[in-house]
Amino acid sequence: MMGKYSLVSLAFCTIATMQGMDKEAQAQALTLPDLHNIQKALHNDYRSYLTDQLELYKTANSFSPSYLISAAHIIQGIDAGPDYYPNDPVAQDILTTRDDQGNHFIHIGVERGHKGVVETLAGMRAHATTMRNNNGETALDVCIKKMPADKGYSPTQLEILEVLLYRTAHLSRQKEEYKAVLEASLKKVVLLQLDYKKLGKELPLRVDHLLKLIKFNASKEEKEKELAIALLSKSYQHAADEANGETFTHVLVQQELPDELFEWIKQERVSLAENNAGKTAVDIALERFRQVALKSPARGNDSFTNKRCCLFMLLKYCHIKNGTNFNNCCDKHVLS
Repeated sequence: MMGKYSLVSLAFCTIATMQGMDKEAQAQALTLPDLHNIQKALHNDYRSYLTDQLELYKTANSFSPSYLISAAHIIQGIDAGPDYYPNDPVAQDILTTRDDQGNHFIHIGVERGHKGVVETLAGMRAHATTMRNNNGETALDVCIKKMPADKGYSPTQLEILEVLLYRTAHLSRQKEEYKAVLEASLKKVVLLQLDYKKLGKELPLRVDHLLKLIKFNASKEEKEKELAIALLSKSYQHAADEANGETFTHVLVQQELPDELFEWIKQERVSLAENNAGKTAVDIALERFRQVALKSPARGNDSFTNKRCCLFMLLKYCHIKNGTNFNNCCDKHVLS
């Protein structure tokens, strides 16, 4: 009888022990891995992929940011893309990827003249236009360097410039600290226009894009041409060549462009500031007129008339500001 009880007890203990082992095995089987570290490793892999793609983009025949977005799903198993903007989980990874020179995808896009790429990247985050490389250059700086006045610009370069200005203007919706960026961006493109003007060229930029840098949510009335021009006038009035200090007004006088100077005066863009030689536009206009005023053969020709109109319009402008009377230069350029 005792033997039977011993066998039963042994069997019970064996079963209990095996059940205990099964529960321990089950507990171990249900222990979750460190999901955070796994996702972190996959994220690091994705960042490495982006770095490799940035290098490849410099010489690739074709490229699209959509490839980078798709790879985020493949490598990390996450959903991303335009439908998730502005909270796209990979946008920041793409935009902040940089090479040894500090260039980001948007810098390379501008350098290669890929408008679609620049437009997509800048559209991911407005601050993409503010990111700098190791030389302190933003995408806008790179764009401006690629279209110097002496070489001109291509239609695509002009389109990329306007894309960057438009996306930069979106910064005004976010933080007050971006105000300096907006002001600097406007100053840079106005100075670029001045460079073109000095060579007798024009750099046509959409007024509404420039206006957005000052006031993104301008009213319908402010978007009207005359008011928009007025809002931009100070930027053009204060623009001066960093090398010689000459303003648009100096250039218009030197190039004998009375019709444009007349418009400049009406738009309150005239500057009476001195250049680096200590001369105002009035000083230069006076010098140029006096050189021909005493030469009777010069009277009546276009150059003489243009010089005279430039000087007398500026004098009329000064007298108006001073509250004194002075005759208009001619019937065509009437200031009041």
